Amino acid sequence: MSSIFGHALIGVALGDNAQVANKKEKALVCLFFLALSICPDLDYLPTWIFGLDMEPRYSHSVAACLLIALSGLAIKRFVLTGLLKHASFWLMLLAPLSHVALDYFVGVHRN
Repeated sequence: MSSIFGHALIGVALGDNAQVANKKEKALVCLFFLALSICPDLDYLPTWIFGLDMEPRYSHSVAACLLIALSGLAIKRFVLTGLLKHASFWLMLLAPLSHVALDYFVGVHRN
């Protein structure tokens, strides 16, 4: 079964693909991609905090992954300007999509 550790590891591996100049930027990029790759599991928060059972899980859709990637792009452009200059949009899109793919391939949810 996929775990938050597995999703985070894939995110760090994707962040490691960015060509950066120094170790500080490399660490920031890896943390950024780690966050993007575990983002689809944020729909667990209402379940854990309030006991709500949400079905279907919209955060595990391709549309939600696109919104997560666009949010990452907005953070890159407006919040962390200059610090994430080597993080490409395609890698930002691949991070949340890797989460959904890993869940699918290990059979986390019923069809």
